[in-house]
Amino acid sequence: MLAIKFYNELGQITFFGGSPGKWRLTTVDGLAFCGRTFKSARYAGQAGQETTQSVLNPRTITLSGDVETDENFLAEYADALAALEKEGTLEITSALGKRSIGARCCDFYQGEKKGRYMLFVIQFLCDNPYFESADKIEVPLFKEIPLLDKD
Repeated sequence: MLAIKFYNELGQITFFGGSPGKWRLTTVDGLAFCGRTFKSARYAGQAGQETTQSVLNPRTITLSGDVETDENFLAEYADALAALEKEGTLEITSALGKRSIGARCCDFYQGEKKGRYMLFVIQFLCDNPYFESADKIEVPLFKEIPLLDKD
């Protein structure tokens, strides 16, 4: 099961993949490696080029799926759109663990309605392309082992 939650102080939206939920995912793109931008210089009389700078590009995560439109849909939809207006945190939970990344919604597409479901595509832009561990990690620096008896 995959769950992706976007949250900030205005609210939260939880997208589910592989299980029933209000916002259901069909496609997730942008979780793999990010591309790099290279700058290089070429010199006269020298073969090839010399790379002078290498920078990671911002990460773009695209979620597409469908949302169930029941009797509470309009109020929940308005809350979701309000939360997407402000920068927040995208938290991805899978069988491998929980990771988070700072993100902001840069594009939202509301597709056609098919029966009780409406299609959507949401694109998030992450300026810092690195994921962080959402769970607290504790690494002990030392361990005390008493070797002398005090009897």
